[in-house]
Amino acid sequence: MIAATDPACAHDELDRVGYVVLEGIKPDKLPALLERFGSNLPYEGEWKYDVRVSAEVATMYTARSFGALHPHLDKYEWAAPPDLVALYGRQADSGGLGRTHLCNMTPFLDGLDDRDRHRLSDVPMTFLADEGLRAVGIDHQHTAPSLDLSDPAEPIFRYSYFYGDFPPDDPGFPALWDRVREWFDEHKQSILLTEDTLLIWRNKVILHGRESFTDVDRHLWRVYLRDA
Repeated sequence: MIAATDPACAHDELDRVGYVVLEGIKPDKLPALLERFGSNLPYEGEWKYDVRVSAEVATMYTARSFGALHPHLDKYEWAAPPDLVALYGRQADSGGLGRTHLCNMTPFLDGLDDRDRHRLSDVPMTFLADEGLRAVGIDHQHTAPSLDLSDPAEPIFRYSYFYGDFPPDDPGFPALWDRVREWFDEHKQSILLTEDTLLIWRNKVILHGRESFTDVDRHLWRVYLRDA
């Protein structure tokens, strides 16, 4: 982890491994610090989004429940997903649960054979917002191939284990989707966000997930950014 007094090293760490963790960031200093990484991308009209349990959707699949989250690109259902995602710890689960999982999928994508690469880069899928978002009227969806190679230097890998519609005439697609999840589970890094800790990652090829937790007071802020 990098201390709040040394944020200059954070860019190097972000470029090297795709994510960075900074400790000791006070809430009033957060907006200015984030500006050093990219421009704010408001979500539902706000610069940040509260990630905490909501009784309205607590039993559904959503970030605002107690449940585990499968690996996914954040906002896979947007036409242009955020370049960077930040999570900021306000209050951790009292039992140390709710860790965030991250995995850079570049080695997996580089190792695909031609047929699987074709499946991801040439076959459109329809990606839907998750159950919890749809329950509160947020029903974004987007149809596109899973792997966007329009900029070969910065591919975008859309992935959501449950919320992408497979092509019905390709029985190999579900097996490939399972292999993505297996790779993630084998290679993921797990991070517990405690109070005043900031996690930033590159969202294009780094999938993330979350383990379940039990503390109703667990509270994070989530922020979306475009590259500076």
